[in-house]
Amino acid sequence: TIEANRVDISIKVKDLPVHKDLKKILLRQLEELMPVQALSINAGLLRKKNLLIVSATATGKTLVGELAGLENILNKKGRMLFIVPLVALANQKYEQFTRRYSSIATTSLRVGTSRITKSRKGVRTSLSSDIIVGTYEGIDFILRSGNAKKFARIGTIVIDEVHMLEDAERGHRLDGLIARLKYIAPDAQFIYLSATVGNPQWLAQKLGAGLIEFEERPVPIERHLIFAPE
Repeated sequence: TIEANRVDISIKVKDLPVHKDLKKILLRQLEELMPVQALSINAGLLRKKNLLIVSATATGKTLVGELAGLENILNKKGRMLFIVPLVALANQKYEQFTRRYSSIATTSLRVGTSRITKSRKGVRTSLSSDIIVGTYEGIDFILRSGNAKKFARIGTIVIDEVHMLEDAERGHRLDGLIARLKYIAPDAQFIYLSATVGNPQWLAQKLGAGLIEFEERPVPIERHLIFAPE
């Protein structure tokens, strides 16, 4: 068991300086931000600061990106692009965002039309949505196809699992994708998320982002080995 360790930092959701519609949705889920979220707020998340968040699984990293993206959407500062490495993750985020934020924003999924099965005809794929969820390759293909103009008015770009930059096969592609996104959306806020980065200080400097490194965990992790007959 990896024990839970709490840090002495907290922000009440009711005290967050965010749009009232976003605050209403947040209050249905939680009363207080988790530590990594509070650290990000204090580091300028809601002031369009670029941030690299390095924090263990289940510490609340994803909501950091959501906070920045939805706040920018509601304040007319641009749409959100949420990019993940796997189709399964993209499907999951699409469903979560659609369910959670449908009252304030539209969400689309872009992982390649061949990956959207016929049984999911209701999936929105328009690039004009407020939130666009996609895979690295799905978004990169759109950019390489000369359709970068369809990403007009992007105000927030969240790159999940950014440690994939270190992957021998996909790292160079992600690096190129980030460079292209910075070129087409130079004023966008970039939020990079990762559970593990070998040299976070160096990566934050390379990406031009402030570093939030959170090593404690608010919930314990248990690993069990179960031995059974065949």
